Amino acid sequence: MQIIETLENRKDAVKVSELARLLSVTPKHIYKTRAAGRIPGAFRVNRALRFDPQILAEWLKRELMPDVAASRGKQKRTR
Repeated sequence: MQIIETLENRKDAVKVSELARLLSVTPKHIYKTRAAGRIPGAFRVNRALRFDPQILAEWLKRELMPDVAASRGKQKRTR
């Protein structure tokens, strides 16, 4: 889960080229996937697309470990 840790420790926004490199895909794939609404946390800085690293980390946790993310939501709170 090195990608998730990298994103969680990051303070600044992630560029499309950086995200593509992290996920081993092309920048074009990032743009298409974002346009389809399948990557969260995007925002524009002037005309450039950037991503919130914390939102990306949470998204990747849900995508890569769906059973763990689902069980967190189902845990009962006890006091």
